[in-house]
Amino acid sequence: MGFKKLSKLTAVITAVFMLISALAAAAPVDFRDVPAGHWAEPYITKMALKGIIQGMGNGEYGLGEPLTRVQAVIMLVRILGYTDDTIPDDKPIPSSFKAPYDVPDWAKKYVAVAVEQGIIAGEDLENFRPMENAKRYEVAVFAVRALGLADEAESRATVNLDFTDTYKIPMSARSYVEIAVEQGIINGMGDGRFAPEQNLLREQAAALFSRIDAKLENSLDEKEIRGVLTGVSTADLYSVTVKMPNGIEKTITVNNSTSIYRNGKKALLGDLVIGDSVTLILNSPVSTATYAEFLEATEGDQLEPINDTEKVSGKVKYIDLTTGIIVITGDDDKDEYYKLLDTTLYIANGEAVSASDIKPGQQVELDVKKDSHDVLRVKAQGIDKELRGKVISAMFYGVSEPLITVLTADNERETYYVSEKVSVEKDGQETVLENIRMDDIVDIEVKDSRVVSIKALSCEKTVKGNIKQISYVDEPKMTVVLKDGSEEEFLINEDVDIERNNRNAELKDLRKGDKIVAEVSYNLEKDGYEITEITAESEDRKLEGVIQGISIGEDITITILTEDNEMLSFVVDPNARIRKDGETISVSEISIGFQGAYAEIEVESDVIVEMDVEKRNMQNMITGKVESIVESAEVIVVSYREKINDVWLDARKEIHITDDTVYMKGNSSSKLKYLDVGDTVSVFGKYEAGLFFADLIVIMD
Repeated sequence: MGFKKLSKLTAVITAVFMLISALAAAAPVDFRDVPAGHWAEPYITKMALKGIIQGMGNGEYGLGEPLTRVQAVIMLVRILGYTDDTIPDDKPIPSSFKAPYDVPDWAKKYVAVAVEQGIIAGEDLENFRPMENAKRYEVAVFAVRALGLADEAESRATVNLDFTDTYKIPMSARSYVEIAVEQGIINGMGDGRFAPEQNLLREQAAALFSRIDAKLENSLDEKEIRGVLTGVSTADLYSVTVKMPNGIEKTITVNNSTSIYRNGKKALLGDLVIGDSVTLILNSPVSTATYAEFLEATEGDQLEPINDTEKVSGKVKYIDLTTGIIVITGDDDKDEYYKLLDTTLYIANGEAVSASDIKPGQQVELDVKKDSHDVLRVKAQGIDKELRGKVISAMFYGVSEPLITVLTADNERETYYVSEKVSVEKDGQETVLENIRMDDIVDIEVKDSRVVSIKALSCEKTVKGNIKQISYVDEPKMTVVLKDGSEEEFLINEDVDIERNNRNAELKDLRKGDKIVAEVSYNLEKDGYEITEITAESEDRKLEGVIQGISIGEDITITILTEDNEMLSFVVDPNARIRKDGETISVSEISIGFQGAYAEIEVESDVIVEMDVEKRNMQNMITGKVESIVESAEVIVVSYREKINDVWLDARKEIHITDDTVYMKGNSSSKLKYLDVGDTVSVFGKYEAGLFFADLIVIMD
């Protein structure tokens, strides 16, 4: 009876011990002889968490100690997915193994599996030497057998190893070493040597077995996730998002106890970079896990063996997401085609983006599988540019992100997603995105491949105003004074449709000052608005008055003081009909001598088309202040204000004095000597030979 109770107690103690052992295996690893920051720390932590390696007891890993041959075999058996629980304690070693008595009892069941799995084979069956230190070439042989590549190694007729000490590798092991190097699980010493006879240290073993573990799938992987980092959250609940090889994304929580490494060094969550290859070991199988115990990130690594992939750099020439084709123009100007996958990761400026963010013209780096040209990752530089074009497509409704396509002056189509914080103007006014229309001309600013600013001009509009000038330099242009007084210059289309005063007309029929309504359309190639249709009306007037001034230049301009005491200026039409004292003369015969003459004019808008000039002695009046007096020349200068084309302007007039000039102050006569600078005067007189002579000067009080 006591025996049965003892058996039950033993069973309970055993169960509790196994449970404690399992919990201990899942607990964070902290070997006291592995200093923080040691190059092997991430490998030791990872392999210990997966139960592949164990310490030496007393909380030490055994850093710097050599690995024995039997320890190497046991670790490889565990990598294949075998554990203490899954291998029977009494599992016999196959009879092909010649010296089972040399194997410690605690290792026999692992050696039995190693023989069955072909890890121990060939000469090692005859002379295994379990407790001897494992040499580098020996572990390479064991590893290649564990990977199932022994047949390939045995079939290789030639071996090409570049190590300076290749001759030290036994002939039977050279093909195994070559495959181990190709698989990236073991390397040379950095000085050209392989050092085959050198003992493999326990920290080196952790790194080597970590690489082998990454290539094999086993039951230990139920708590492991591998993939590419697509997101990092440091707000509220810390977490990472990983895109796995099957294309599924999974978000995993991390906490203060999570061991995080990047490129072999201890790191913080914020040190991780989108696009890093990551391996996570969870606190329980994936379906029930609540957080990650371990996170290892590597820049630029792929899950596939390194020899199966290559990097391709160049510019995107063409990308079609429907067919999954991307064409890259390399530095040699040659085009290469590659295949995009559903699992392809796209990165721009350090952030995971969608495939539609990759545009022609972008500089990219592709990670490509050599044998298939499948693209594993596209790393692009975000587009920062400014461009002008015509809107040919605008998708602002019913889409997750607004999309705009423009046609540039070079006839290139460019499509971009629009930032949710985009600023929008149209015709100089702030507006909303929905007011951008097809055919609008837009200046677009793109940052990180997103439109952040749109300044739009309506493709067509109506312009109202008066013609100020028509120029034929280079190409016909018209300057229009708009209703608000501002001026704008427009190109004139060669096929412009013109109507003036309700009749069909030509460009030459238009006059300065004509009132117009013009239809304009933006010419993207010429980068400006172009008039396509003009409806003009002349403002016809008949005026009489005295010619006050004549300006002879590119145009002849005549200033007239009208009977209503308005000072108005007009351009003389080159084809105007001019008569002087009843005789017809040409426009070229107009001279300064016309000043002071009486004129009757017919004006179309601001252009004189007909003028009759008569040399009369007309009485004119000027009121202003005496600015200066030159007694020796009998001249006074009077400053005054005059109205020209409805605008009051400051003016000066030289007034000539004669012996017949009469001076008045109040009701009494006066003389020039009583006239002082600053006096206000009204001068009555007439023009003769372009000079103004005073008949009467009234000095005001």
